[in-house]
Amino acid sequence: MRSMAQSFTFRTAPPGVVLRHGEVRSTNASAVFRLLLADGPAPRSHIARDVGLTQGAVTRIVADLGAAGLVAENEQLPNTTRGRPRVPVRVVPQSRMIVGVHIGFHLVHAALTDLHGQPLQSRQVEHTGSVADVLDLCSELIVELSERATSPLLGVGVITGGRVDPRAGVVRRHDVLDWAEVPLAARLAESTGAEVLVETSARAHSLADLLHGKARGHQNFAHIFVGHVVEAALVLDGRLHVGPSGLGGSLERWVMNDGTGRAVEARELVGDSAVITRAQEVGIAAPRSVFEDLIALSESGTHDAQKAIRLLHERAYHVGTLTASLANLVDISLVIFSSGVVALDSSVPHVRQGLIAARGGLPIPEIRTEANTDETLTRAASAVVLESVLGGVHSR
Repeated sequence: MRSMAQSFTFRTAPPGVVLRHGEVRSTNASAVFRLLLADGPAPRSHIARDVGLTQGAVTRIVADLGAAGLVAENEQLPNTTRGRPRVPVRVVPQSRMIVGVHIGFHLVHAALTDLHGQPLQSRQVEHTGSVADVLDLCSELIVELSERATSPLLGVGVITGGRVDPRAGVVRRHDVLDWAEVPLAARLAESTGAEVLVETSARAHSLADLLHGKARGHQNFAHIFVGHVVEAALVLDGRLHVGPSGLGGSLERWVMNDGTGRAVEARELVGDSAVITRAQEVGIAAPRSVFEDLIALSESGTHDAQKAIRLLHERAYHVGTLTASLANLVDISLVIFSSGVVALDSSVPHVRQGLIAARGGLPIPEIRTEANTDETLTRAASAVVLESVLGGVHSR
C-alpha cells in the first residue's frame, strides 16, 4: 500500500536529536502542511510568519509539496501592498486518502476519507461483540473501501475504547466488549494487506482536534469522550500525551460522588450503559434498548421524552464534575467533549454547570463540542494515520 512518504517524506525530531539538512527540510515541510490543514489556505508570507521560516524556505517547501500533488494555489488575493501578489496555498484534500474505522459497542463505522477527514464513502455495520466477528467485519470494510480509493492510500486507522497499546497495535483490555489482549493491528494487516494503526477513541479525537483546527488557539487541552466508554486525552504544549505504556486515558474507574454521597465509578454514573439502565429502571426504556433509542425518545415530544431529557441532563452535569477533577489536576484552557454526552445540544449547559459547581470558584476551561456523528468518529480514526505520516506520535 503506497504512503505519502513515497512521494514526499515528513519527519519530526525527538528532543535532543540533531537532524541532517534534508531531514530539517522535511521537518519544516511537516510544519507547513500542518498549518495548512489546521488553518486553511494562506499566502507564503503568512506561512513563513506563522511557522517561523524564511519566505524563501517556504517557497521551496511549497514547490516540493506541490510537485507531490499535496498542495495547490488558490486564486490571487487583492494586493494591498507593494511586492509580489499574495497567492494562497491550500491542501489538495483528495490527493491522498485514508480508511478510518471506529469499533463501538454494537456498530462498526468505517469511511474512506480525504486529508481533511471528510468521508468520501462510508459504511455502518452491526456486530455481535465477539473478536472474530469484529475482525471479519473490519477486514471486509477495509478491503471494500480501499478498493474505492482514487488516489494513493496512506493507511488504515482503527480506533476503539478501552486500554489500547498503540505502539503494539493491541487492545489490552476493553471491559465493555469483554476483550483482552487482542492484536488488532496485526490481525487486520494480515487479512487486508494494509498498514494498520490502532488508537483509543479519545486520543484519536485529540489528534483530529490538532490537525483540523478544532483546538485552535490552545496548546493545553483535554478531549473527553463519554459514550459507552469514558476516557480522556491530554494535549500539553501542543503535543498529545501518550505515556510510556500508551495505556493511559481511561476514566471509567475514576471514583465520583453520585450526588447522594455515594461513591461510584465513573462508568456506573456517566457511561451510556449506565444511563440506559436508569432509563429502564424508571420504565422509559425496553430491556434491549440501545442509547440511540433513548436519544430518539428524548426528541419524540411525548410525556416520557421529558424523563429521558432529565436523565441525559443529569448525566451531563456529572460529566462536568468529572471534568473539574481533571482540570484541578492538570492546568488546561480548553475541554472538547464528544460522543453521547453531547448527543443533545441542551446537555452542554449542564456540563458547564457541573464544571462550575465542582471548581469551587476557580476559572473553568473553555468548552467546545464535537458533533455526535459517524463522520466525527471516522475523521478521528483517519487522523491517527495522518499524524503518523506527518511524523508525530504514531510515526512509523
